[in-house]
Amino acid sequence: MSKRTTAAALSVVFGALAVAGCEHHYIYRPTVATTSAVAGRLASYYAIPPDAPRGSVQLATFGFADIHPTGAEDEELRAIHVRMVVSNNDDTPWKIDTREQLLALPANGQSRPAFASSDVGPGPIVEVPPQGKRTIDLFYPLPEHMQEASDLPEFDTLWKVETSTRIVGDRTPFERLEVVPRYAYEYDDYYWGPGYYPYYDPYYVHGGAFVGVRVAPSFGHRPVVIRPSHGGGGHGHGGHGGHR
Repeated sequence: MSKRTTAAALSVVFGALAVAGCEHHYIYRPTVATTSAVAGRLASYYAIPPDAPRGSVQLATFGFADIHPTGAEDEELRAIHVRMVVSNNDDTPWKIDTREQLLALPANGQSRPAFASSDVGPGPIVEVPPQGKRTIDLFYPLPEHMQEASDLPEFDTLWKVETSTRIVGDRTPFERLEVVPRYAYEYDDYYWGPGYYPYYDPYYVHGGAFVGVRVAPSFGHRPVVIRPSHGGGGHGHGGHGGHR
């Protein structure tokens, strides 16, 4: 891992969130009909290659996340967190280039992730061994005018996996749903790291970024904390905790 990409661990912490019963909250789910799930979230499921399946791809979203360099809490990026799980039942390795996994926003074009990591370390290339599985987390910073769930009714992921025979890809749409919570609170507690190292794409700004999105290069040289965007209100925050 080069010093240009990143030099520090990434931690993701999900905490308790109090929710008023009358407030409305948002979640995102794939529009592809599925009974599949990833970490408790509805996920799209694709058998690949489709004509002779030797594995599968699942995609789910955890909604909004706030990204801060440690020691610079005034710097913040609002991002969408997408998780990709690839299972390989083939006899040869498969590869995923995290820079080729794109997010498409309505009327705002496409972008690749600014940060990416897998359960075996940083990218940008993640190898899935024969009879193995990899989990990849992708973080896409959002334009300034799309900082709330109320501003983002839908988005698409455009994914690619290099199998032993060819590159397989598809487009997975996600839709926003409005939910009225029934419970006073919900609690989730997940922690990744130390040892969870993100890949920071130093060329993110120059390659397919959404209009208005700027990623400070300093993010690649300091510890980074990514938290779900609870926001404390029902008017626009999608993501985790009480937003299910």
